[in-house]
Amino acid sequence: MTMTNMILTLALALGAGCAVPLSEGGRNVQLMKSDPPAGCNEVGSVIGQANGFDSSAALERAKNDMRNKAATMGANYVRMETANTGEVMGTAYSCPERTTVSQ
Repeated sequence: MTMTNMILTLALALGAGCAVPLSEGGRNVQLMKSDPPAGCNEVGSVIGQANGFDSSAALERAKNDMRNKAATMGANYVRMETANTGEVMGTAYSCPERTTVSQ
């Protein structure tokens, strides 16, 4: 195997191993840039992180990580405040079902 092939194989293996799927609870967390609807209670700060060579894919994995973490905190809404390659930060909220916004 040539050095180029070894590097490409390693890059693909590392990138494939970094997937962050949404948990069942994470699927129920809305991720928005706007303030939460009235009636929501702040749960706390939440940070999502992921890495990889593809910056847009790393950002999506970081968003999934943040939604999963917010769900474990009892939140169903996250106001995303900052987003960098591989890291997103926001505030998690618990909102009554009827007050969440449709995407």
